[in-house]
Amino acid sequence: MAIRKHLITLEDLTDSDINQIVTRGVEFATGKSQPNQILAGNIIGIYFRKTSTRTRSAFSVAALKMGAQIVSYGPNDLQENTGESIEDTTQVLSRMLDGLVARTADSQKEMEKLA
Repeated sequence: MAIRKHLITLEDLTDSDINQIVTRGVEFATGKSQPNQILAGNIIGIYFRKTSTRTRSAFSVAALKMGAQIVSYGPNDLQENTGESIEDTTQVLSRMLDGLVARTADSQKEMEKLA
């Protein structure tokens, strides 16, 4: 069974996590490393309530380069307007997706509901 880890704020990361992320980012940026297929066989949802072409593209391309398949959701794609709660939606999505990248338009509370 996979370990679920929610990254909502930087406080969810250890100093070691941050150091590893920065180190890998520098390696990618300088061409010293290439993404591996660590996400091969995984399906990653990309949900952007607040649109951002560059950020959405960056997450999508990164997931694809790491071997994942992606499913994209826009601001009007979740069924909140039909009475389905965000908690119900995320419970169902958690059984279908291996991970979810989200950019919300509201406070941190919306992100916590998605987790």
